[in-house]
Amino acid sequence: MLCTDKVHLPSLLLTEVASYLHACEGEVVTKLINEKIPYFNAPIYLENKTQIGKVEEIFGPINEAMFSVKMQEGIIAHSYKTGDKFFIDPMKLLPLSRFLPQPKGTTPGGGRGGRGGGRGGTQAYLIHTLTSRYSVCFVC
Repeated sequence: MLCTDKVHLPSLLLTEVASYLHACEGEVVTKLINEKIPYFNAPIYLENKTQIGKVEEIFGPINEAMFSVKMQEGIIAHSYKTGDKFFIDPMKLLPLSRFLPQPKGTTPGGGRGGRGGGRGGTQAYLIHTLTSRYSVCFVC
């Protein structure tokens, strides 16, 4: 028998991630109060480790991000009040640096090779220079 429901068990340590702003169309809109960004579909918990829903959308400016929580069946979005805290497993958070532009000097190294050589294409010819040295000239 296959189990189609994924059970998310919170770690022993939960991190405060957001505070309640308001309810909208059956979902909770929260303000991010953690310096890290939650994964999409990451489970959201109350302080007593009861799962209330999952991260649905992340929006807003990077320094004042908000996200919506799609509530689990049977949980009502209007049952919370402004300022209520929500929690997340710290393993379900990404550092803010993942969403910021990278400095130009720190790009990862180029790949190994490429798509291979063509059938002909560029050929290298040795050209004898006046100083009796050889240089490579690529001619298409």
